[in-house]
Amino acid sequence: VLSRSARADASQVTKSQHRMWKKMRKVVLLLAFARGAAGFGSVGAVDENFRTIPYSIPWGTFTTPLGTFMTQDDATAVLSLQSIVSTRTIFKGDPAGLVELPPRPNVSYDAIENDTPLSGNSATFLRLLTAVNADGILIMGGGEVVYERYFAQMAAANTSRHRLFSMTKSIIGLVATMLVHEGVLDETAQVTDLIPEMKGSGFEGATVRNVMDMTTEFQWEEDRGKTCAYAYNNYGIDEVVSEMKAALERQEPFPLVEGCEFVQYDLVNGLYPADSALVYEALGVPSLPGPRSIREFLTLLPSNGKEHGRKWTYRSPNTDLLSWLIDVALKAHPEAGASDGVEYFQKKVWSKLGQGSDALIALDRTYIPYFGSGMMATLGDMARLAEMLRNDGMNKHGEQVVPKPVIEYLFKPLGGGFGVPCDWDEEGKATCEYRSQFYVRSGPLGPDAPFLHMLGFFGQHVVVEKGLELSWAMFARDVGFADNSVSLFTAINTVWFRQLGLA
Repeated sequence: VLSRSARADASQVTKSQHRMWKKMRKVVLLLAFARGAAGFGSVGAVDENFRTIPYSIPWGTFTTPLGTFMTQDDATAVLSLQSIVSTRTIFKGDPAGLVELPPRPNVSYDAIENDTPLSGNSATFLRLLTAVNADGILIMGGGEVVYERYFAQMAAANTSRHRLFSMTKSIIGLVATMLVHEGVLDETAQVTDLIPEMKGSGFEGATVRNVMDMTTEFQWEEDRGKTCAYAYNNYGIDEVVSEMKAALERQEPFPLVEGCEFVQYDLVNGLYPADSALVYEALGVPSLPGPRSIREFLTLLPSNGKEHGRKWTYRSPNTDLLSWLIDVALKAHPEAGASDGVEYFQKKVWSKLGQGSDALIALDRTYIPYFGSGMMATLGDMARLAEMLRNDGMNKHGEQVVPKPVIEYLFKPLGGGFGVPCDWDEEGKATCEYRSQFYVRSGPLGPDAPFLHMLGFFGQHVVVEKGLELSWAMFARDVGFADNSVSLFTAINTVWFRQLGLA
C-alpha cells in the first residue's frame, strides 16, 4: 500500500503528464491544419477532392492498388493479384503427392545463357529473355528440367502465383473438351437452349462449338485502343462514365458503349475497382448502374449482323459464356461429380498433377469466376500441366488424368477441319488453328505434327511440342509479346536441339 506522500507524488506526476499530452495534442492539430492548408492532404482536402461534384482530381490521377493494374510494371497486380481481388482456391490435392521436376544431368545454365540461339542475331539467350521482360521460364526436355530461371521480383519469390492472363482461357477450354468427350456437354447444342437468358443477345443462333472456337459474331471490340480513347492511365473510364451518366439523366436503359465494350466488361469482371466511390459519385448514383456480374453483362451484348461459324475472331466474352455453359451442363449431370467448372478442373485435373501450390481464380462481385483472364498459378505448376499434356494426358505417376482422345483431338493435324484458322503464312496457308480455346500451331515438324500453345497477354506462354518431347512455361511482362513470340519459339527449340546435339 502506497503511503500518503507516495500517493501525492504519483498524483502530481499524472497531472503533469496530462498537461504535457494536452500541449502535444495542440501541436499535432496545428501541424495537421498547416499541412492541410498547404495542400498536403487533410480530411478537408479529401472532402474537397472526392466528396464534391465536380471533382478537382480527374480519374487519371486517382490512384488505387489497381490504378496501374494493366501496365507491365505493376508487380503487385501480376505477382500478387489475390491481394487486391476476390479469389476462389483451386486446391492442389494431397501435399504428399508432390511431383518433383528432375533436372537434366550435365546441363550448364551458363552455356545456355551465353549461347546465341537465333541465326543472324548476336543476342545471347539470356539477353533475349531479359529483352522480353521475362519473370520466369522453365523448359522441360524429355521430362527433365533443361533450364529454369527467374527474374525481377520473381527472382526472390519463385513460388509466387503469377497471373496467367488469357492462358486461363485454355483451362476452361480443356474442361469443355473433356465434358464433350464424356457426353456431358453437347457441342452442337444452341447456346440459348442451355441458357435461355441469352435469347435476344448476339449469341442467339450460336452453338456451343462456336463458343469454344470463338466463331461467334456479336458487337465487341477486343482492342480498346482502337475505338475507346483508351489509355493505361484512365483505362477508357472517362468515355464510358460520360455515356452512362447521360443515359441515366435521360432515364434510358443501360448503354453498351460501342467500341468500349471491353472497358464496361472490366467494370463487372472483378479486376477493376468498380466499387470506387469516385465512379459512383461521378455518375451521381449510390452504386454502379447496369449489370452486376459477368453473366448479366453477357446477356446485353447485341448481334453485329454477321453469321456465326464463318470465321475466327478473338473475343474474350466467349470464354466466360463457355464457363456458364459448362456450369449449366454440370448441374444437369450430377454423375459428372462436380457442381461447376472450377470444381471439375480441381477434382479431375489440378489435384492429380502433383502440384506444389493451390491455384486461384479471380471472382466478380457476385462470385462468378473470371475465366477470361483471371487465373493465378506458379511456374512449376504450369510446367507440370504442360508435361501432362505432352504425355497424352498422363501424370508422372502414370495415371490417366485427361482422356487420351481429348489430347489426340487437340493435337490433330492442321487443315483437317478440327479447328479454325487463326494465322497464315505469306502464301495464305494456315499456320495456326484455334481449337477449344488453344492455339494449335505448325512447328518444326510441320502442320501434321503441330504444337499446342496457351497464350496470355504480356507474354504468358505454355508450349507443348509432343514430337520433340519438349514443353515449357514462361511468365513475362512483355508489351511486344505478339511480335516476339516467333523468335522466342525458335530460340527455345534451338536450346533443346543443342542439348540433343542436333544443332
